[in-house]
Amino acid sequence: MARNPILIGQPEEIDLVQPQVRAMLNNEGFYIGGDTKQARLMVALVSQGGRVFCLKVDTELDPSRFLPSLTLHGPYGPQPPAMMDEKRAIAFIEQFEIVGDNNVSREPSDEEKFVLREFVLQLFDPQTLDDLNREEGVGSSSSAG
Repeated sequence: MARNPILIGQPEEIDLVQPQVRAMLNNEGFYIGGDTKQARLMVALVSQGGRVFCLKVDTELDPSRFLPSLTLHGPYGPQPPAMMDEKRAIAFIEQFEIVGDNNVSREPSDEEKFVLREFVLQLFDPQTLDDLNREEGVGSSSSAG
């Protein structure tokens, strides 16, 4: 004899729309959609009045038929995150500000810049990474024992 479970409690509404799509629905404008699995895929989308419209990309236009008064902005498309490297991180130090009490900011002193540069250089040093990995391994085995 099969038993049927009885559900008790209040039904819960499940939102099937992804959070970033929900945000797009709430902020009208022009968007370029992409796909992490298809790097070259780009779809033009318009969010208006809580609805999303797709602009067709399957109609080819003759480039010579555009009027001289045409203005173009873009391209707007999905961009991979910028890779942080040693040179870029050091450049950020020049823009770095120290924020203190009452949100008062100041540029770091030469000594502070030196410490920041040394810290950044150690972040990108393979030897430092090896040392950190070794320390983590030692720390986890000693805490487990």
